Amino acid sequence: MHADAFVTELFTTLRLILVFAFIFGVIWLFRGRTGKSSRDEEARLAQELHQGMERLEKRVDSLETLLMEREKPHER
Repeated sequence: MHADAFVTELFTTLRLILVFAFIFGVIWLFRGRTGKSSRDEEARLAQELHQGMERLEKRVDSLETLLMEREKPHER
């Protein structure tokens, strides 16, 4: 089943891209800013990014499950 391997690799790649995007986003937020209010804002934004990444990961998992169920033969 070449499609199964392709789908698995596709979603693995998407997850890696999301993880690296999150890491670079956090680095970008914390780079070169000063002051307590800036740090508070950065912490809030980092939390929002993290929550968004978790929601995206759940969506990717759901899509992967749907695709895998669609591709496997219906067994009864």
